[in-house]
Amino acid sequence: MQYRVSANGRRVQCLAAIYDKAAKRTRQKLIWTVDLFDRDERPTPEELAAGTPEQRATWSAEIAQYLDDRAEKARQNTVKSGIGVATAVMRKVIEDLNSQTPTLSDDDRQRVRELVRGWAEALAPKTAPRQARPKATAATSEDRRAFGEELIERARSLRRDGLSIAAIADKMTAEGHKVSKSWVQKWVH
Repeated sequence: MQYRVSANGRRVQCLAAIYDKAAKRTRQKLIWTVDLFDRDERPTPEELAAGTPEQRATWSAEIAQYLDDRAEKARQNTVKSGIGVATAVMRKVIEDLNSQTPTLSDDDRQRVRELVRGWAEALAPKTAPRQARPKATAATSEDRRAFGEELIERARSLRRDGLSIAAIADKMTAEGHKVSKSWVQKWVH
């Protein structure tokens, strides 16, 4: 399939290669003309000008794909060219605000602020939400690492007996309660 865009860019001719048995050669035949300003126009196989039913179905799908691709490229170009337009407009707004006699009213300025905030939110990088760390639960007696009030009181009594923090940690670990020196320091003082 070959596509020829008119000089004014409004119409596209869809040309298909069809074999001419009499001339024993392939010729281009106009099978459909698309008006690009009519966005909903899609050919059905029955509307195409030539070819077998299978060829017309294939060509119809190709033309529809061409129009979809063209519309997507136009959308992308509009978005990309919008950056330059937005830059120029914002320059003009800033120039107006910095002038001796600004044209924009307070309502206009508020509308511009809201637009800019909306753009900033939309353009912010999308990050995955942070995973919340599970909160510590109350110590249970079945957990060997659980530090209940009894263990805290035991560590305090050992400290009152004159043992160092390291010695308290070692003694309590030997008794079956794995505690660190930092834990002892936290709860003894």
